[in-house]
Amino acid sequence: MKVVGYYGIHFDESRVAWLEQGRGGTNAISLREKSPFLVKLGSGRKHCNHQMPLAVPTPNDRHWDMFMSLLDDPLVRAMLPFPKKDAGLYYIAERERLVDFFVMLSRMTSPIYPAVVPFWTMEPQAVVHALGESNIQPLVLTGAKLADLVVIRQVATVALHAPRKMIISGVNEAVLSTAFQRIDTHLTEPSRYDFNELNALPWEILGAVALRKWMRGEWEYHQEPR
Repeated sequence: MKVVGYYGIHFDESRVAWLEQGRGGTNAISLREKSPFLVKLGSGRKHCNHQMPLAVPTPNDRHWDMFMSLLDDPLVRAMLPFPKKDAGLYYIAERERLVDFFVMLSRMTSPIYPAVVPFWTMEPQAVVHALGESNIQPLVLTGAKLADLVVIRQVATVALHAPRKMIISGVNEAVLSTAFQRIDTHLTEPSRYDFNELNALPWEILGAVALRKWMRGEWEYHQEPR
């Protein structure tokens, strides 16, 4: 078996995608072979923080169509459970109820432990370890202040080369490195969306189906690369 340093998506020599999680690896094309990968986290942590139900049935058309209609939103795209295609660093200005939407979207990766946490609750070294644990589950740090800019720059240097995407929300006045993409979201606009209606969507299923399509090379929206 090939030892790899993080959970999430890994490709074998035949370019078959395997989803590595706490209970082993799974492919999306019904191969009966066992995964050729063994995950050993650099942090020494034994547990995977996602358990996505890859074999879940296709969702109802209404749910899927609504999900697809949300993909023009930069925050939704940043939270998709795909390996990052660039630096994978995002910053969004704090606003009312934004954390609720973060938590809602994080359900796409079926987190076991929270993937959305206040910035001040994690030491820099803990952030560094977390960034090396998966390449499909974004790490979301909320409530960053101007006083946190030094730490943000420190962890961003590591995040550039880490497998995991990182999304930080905080004060709008923050001056960041060019590695960060400043994004916005329309989801929090009550005139456009009702939170309860969005929250009622089966995000765990939607995330799993989106990832399954991505693993099969069937995901075409915005030409997301494999």
